Amino acid sequence: MDSRTLKSLEYSRIKEILRGKCYSSTGGEYVEELSPVADRNTVLKLHQETSEFREIIKYDGGAALRRFQDIIPLLARIEIEGSFVGGAEIIKIADTADISTKVYRSLRSKNEKYPAIWNHAHQLTDFRELLGEINRILTPDGEVADNASPALVKIRKQMESTRAKISDKLEKLISSKNYADHLSDRIITMRDGRYVIPVKDSSKSAIDGLIHDRSASGATIFMEPMSVLPLNNQLRELYSDEKREIERILIRLCDSIREVQEDLMIAQNILSLLDFIHARALLSEQLEGINPEITDDSIIKFTEARHPLLILDSNLTREEIIPLDFSLGEHGRAMIITGPNTGGKTVALKTVGLLVLMMQSGIQLPAKYAKLG
Repeated sequence: MDSRTLKSLEYSRIKEILRGKCYSSTGGEYVEELSPVADRNTVLKLHQETSEFREIIKYDGGAALRRFQDIIPLLARIEIEGSFVGGAEIIKIADTADISTKVYRSLRSKNEKYPAIWNHAHQLTDFRELLGEINRILTPDGEVADNASPALVKIRKQMESTRAKISDKLEKLISSKNYADHLSDRIITMRDGRYVIPVKDSSKSAIDGLIHDRSASGATIFMEPMSVLPLNNQLRELYSDEKREIERILIRLCDSIREVQEDLMIAQNILSLLDFIHARALLSEQLEGINPEITDDSIIKFTEARHPLLILDSNLTREEIIPLDFSLGEHGRAMIITGPNTGGKTVALKTVGLLVLMMQSGIQLPAKYAKLG
């Protein structure tokens, strides 16, 4: 199909609308590659997929398909043994695994009802074992849970105890009369991971401690009293211990993901394809489209066909759009369309042309009846 024809008939606008109905960028990539197909069997398969997913949307809640991200770049980052990504990235991988599991389980019992969709969906994997491990180790926002390992439980308890000791010491300091005239404010804050108190610049020599920062005005300095220095040091060591343990946990978790990496890559690709089919079904539903009768004969026949972009892009109601009856090929191979300016000649030509392209792309047609070769 030459690009001039596609441009004249505004096929790109149909693709743009279709892309907007995709849940994922990778589903949108299928739309980008979409072009009219001339092979009859392929066209029939496309329309069967669209029809089945339209029924899935109507009767089965869309088979649990929802928005998902492209996880292929994340999987590439953990391809080498010992490599890992952060908890937030693992949650993205888990989200795709969760969708794969739910879509697979939703459609497995309906494989005979939706054979064209199941032909793709059967390649998905049930990742419940992996999801159980991820959910045990990570919180929904990707933080490593306290009970992810016995060592982490111990470290975080020590951190909590150390913070409490520091807070208790500093509370006593800022509440004492000896410090009252030297503080800018009676609060405890942090600088560079260490607990400090705000001291007037004029009083810095009155307090035994280390200066970590200064306010924008210069009137306040943030000091770490020497009495809490050992505890702050201890807390910093615990932070390091925590970081090492978290990395060890994430490496172990990424090892588990790597074991099913191929299945996850297949799931990403199949979900993207299903997303593309789902978008075709959504567009067909919006157009109140019908499946055309597809024949080997050179025939174009429409009853009450409407230009799809008038339905999708204009403020006209469906009833306000004048329907078109059109027949070519049964009794003649050529037609002259004539009439006055603004009489609808161009709309009629574009309606016929665009509906033919949509038929060859697996999108149902806004007509009462359609028969196309």
